[in-house]
Amino acid sequence: MTTVYCFSATGRTKQVAQYVAQMFSCRLLELSLDWQPDSFENEVAVVVFPVYCQSLPLPVKKALPLISASDFILIATYGRKSFGNALKEAAELVKGRVIGGAYVPISHTYLNEQFQADFSRLDALIERIANPKPIHIPNTWKNPFASFFPLRRGQLGVRMTRERNCNHCGLCAKRCPMNTMLDGKPGRNCIRCMRCVQICPQKALRVTLHPWLKQYLNGKRKNDLLIY
Repeated sequence: MTTVYCFSATGRTKQVAQYVAQMFSCRLLELSLDWQPDSFENEVAVVVFPVYCQSLPLPVKKALPLISASDFILIATYGRKSFGNALKEAAELVKGRVIGGAYVPISHTYLNEQFQADFSRLDALIERIANPKPIHIPNTWKNPFASFFPLRRGQLGVRMTRERNCNHCGLCAKRCPMNTMLDGKPGRNCIRCMRCVQICPQKALRVTLHPWLKQYLNGKRKNDLLIY
């Protein structure tokens, strides 16, 4: 059995996961911070996740060692900037051999842009399941400062403010993947995934990007879809 596992805060990465699940004609399960493994024994687990600050989101780090499968295909989406060494880091957490991997560019969460990669190139991964062989995922360049306080750096770069039109409905707290929202205010474990901003019915959460982050995001972007 093949299962696609996905962590996606705003739905962009989920689009990739849905394409892959349809491609393999298999089920799709969503990961969360409190996700618990099911009783299924997978032959192949396909894990689709976004890259945050050139690293793995905490829910993905916690889930990867818990997924039971003989073989893994790892797919990391990135906002057309840097993907760091995410696939290599993910491969070191799984308890099985890695038979395929990919970096997929998607539109950046913090940018108002329309970008769609050619997902059909992922069809090449079908061969990985038909003829499974362990692959080597190379080390890719990661900013040496990326591993230092990534959570805090994200919070400094993206300021979130609750506006007066908040009606305290609590939806942001219920849907927060980090269980850190409280009455419209992000807590210390907020990863700035923007799910709360996206789902707020009152549009009561205002986002302000730090000037250095704006400068970085407006720089040269990548469109590379890499398959291993």
